[in-house]
Amino acid sequence: MRDVFGFRSEIAVFVSDYKTLQPRVVGLINDTLRDSVVSSRADPTTFFLISADPSANRWLEEYFFDHPQPVTGIAMSFGDLEIQGIEPLRIFNLLSTHYFSRDLFDYRLPISEDVNFFGRPLLISELKDRIKKSENFGLYGLRKAGKTSSLYKVMRDVEDTGSAYVFYYDCKSPDIRSLSWDALLATISTDLLRKVGELQSDDPATHVAARFRHAVQRVGRRRKVCIIFDEIEYISPFATLDLHWRADFVPFWQTLWSVQSLYRRVSFGMCGVNPAISELDVIDGVQNPVFGIVQPRYVQGLKIDDCRSMIRNIGNRMGLRFNDAAIDAVFAQYGGHPMLTRLACSQLHTEAYDAGAKRPIAIDKAYVDSRLSALDSYVEPHCRHALSEIERFYPDEYEMLIMLASGDDVDFYEMARDELMVSHIKNYGIVATSPGSRAKFLIPAMKQHLLRGVRRSEKPHADTERTAGPTWLGKRLKDVVREFDRLQALAHTVEWPWKDRSVRFDKLASIEPVVSTATLTSALTVLNTVLVEPIDKAHGKQYFYAAMHTRFPHLAPALARIRVYRNWVCHDDLLPVVRARFDVLIEQDFGNAAFDRSPGWQAKMFAVCVNELYYCLLMEIDGYT
Repeated sequence: MRDVFGFRSEIAVFVSDYKTLQPRVVGLINDTLRDSVVSSRADPTTFFLISADPSANRWLEEYFFDHPQPVTGIAMSFGDLEIQGIEPLRIFNLLSTHYFSRDLFDYRLPISEDVNFFGRPLLISELKDRIKKSENFGLYGLRKAGKTSSLYKVMRDVEDTGSAYVFYYDCKSPDIRSLSWDALLATISTDLLRKVGELQSDDPATHVAARFRHAVQRVGRRRKVCIIFDEIEYISPFATLDLHWRADFVPFWQTLWSVQSLYRRVSFGMCGVNPAISELDVIDGVQNPVFGIVQPRYVQGLKIDDCRSMIRNIGNRMGLRFNDAAIDAVFAQYGGHPMLTRLACSQLHTEAYDAGAKRPIAIDKAYVDSRLSALDSYVEPHCRHALSEIERFYPDEYEMLIMLASGDDVDFYEMARDELMVSHIKNYGIVATSPGSRAKFLIPAMKQHLLRGVRRSEKPHADTERTAGPTWLGKRLKDVVREFDRLQALAHTVEWPWKDRSVRFDKLASIEPVVSTATLTSALTVLNTVLVEPIDKAHGKQYFYAAMHTRFPHLAPALARIRVYRNWVCHDDLLPVVRARFDVLIEQDFGNAAFDRSPGWQAKMFAVCVNELYYCLLMEIDGYT
């Protein structure tokens, strides 16, 4: 088992006498695995649970499904042991079932445990040093680049040493971003005083700024204090959901800054995608209180050695044996970006699983190279998602990325002589430029995404590689179903277009690959029947083009594309308004009215529909999570 699963330590076994398992059992197990004595002997990624609960295995699987964990738990009931025993072969089969079928690479939440956090030692050391010296910091980077995971690591280390109190606020959470600036400041003041066991006076005669000064003074006597604001864009002048922050940002940070000027044992950290918050010197005619007091730090991709550790550590558990050359090929394509790297490896696992390949499987460079086109197609929505902030806030630099991707090296080089023209795309780790050298993409997968957009705008093309078989389609449709479930759970304050919140969209996963006009018609009909028609039945078509676009501005256009394309393949004559919408979509997606003369256009049309649906779901979820 050591050779097959890559274990280097013992596996902990926990026994529960309770006849009904409760979530607190998993919490106790996680705490025990983190204990220094246990962690020095036991593998921190795996445990066995033997329970008096006859449905222990099903309960643990359902709990892990609802609450994703960085560890793998395998449960057995007392009855199972009496009947089947605990022979080595059974243990091997249990581990195989859990590891070889479970996709450990497809973990999309911030990393909260040291065992699954890889690399970034200099960044972590620098941030801890800033907290120690009560210096402010800004942490910026592309989406899913590891910013929040790095913050979690810093907070764990600081908590272990007891060098400071760290208070973390996720600004995208509705209970934070919906607060006014003085209400948020009052919340922070209360949190600070509770940390040292004091109660805060609610005397309305005391201004909230004075109460905050008092809280910092009291807590700062014991330890240094660091207050971190993650997803800072949600409470900034760029807020799009809670617009009051466009005005609240200045008085909020004026207060923080003034208190820091009096008490030097407090520091602030801000984390997000867009560093413009700390780059603007004036906001609406008022001096930006953050300008000059926050030192920006960028999170780029993992280094090659850290990328090797991550891929090997996770891959070994799943029976995937990547050699150095294979990992180098993955690194060369995705630049060490954690999420893109993991998703690419996830797709390799899925293909092997679908093919029924026997584990362990040796993965070499030749195999990775042969699958790069399919891997790029799978991660493309995430490339687009990551680049969307650059397109929004730094359009000139985004145009330069398109220029470089299209081969306009000379023009790019001339413009890049002005460092300000490329400062963000360099700091994000997307491109590398230096005087006298050609600029290059550090994440070629993003270059391929940009090129697809360029080709789409210039001429029709048939990118049928990704839809040639069931693997890509099946996984993407599962992604869509999963993200619909997430959106339904998160958008609980908004009227759900499908009325019944218990309705699931599992039927989408049954759609067959598109290889002809007939299969395209069938696939689009399923999408339309499951996603579009129920909205019409519940609200009427007027709702679809009005309230739906207001409440779900990203998802509505994706569903409209499905409606229009389905009408086109099913009806000879389109109403003038539908024909106009169809022509606009064809121009966007194919760039040529004669698109249906290109080989594989049916697969391309359906791929665009599914990818746009998935991408727009991600955008909607970003507004709620």
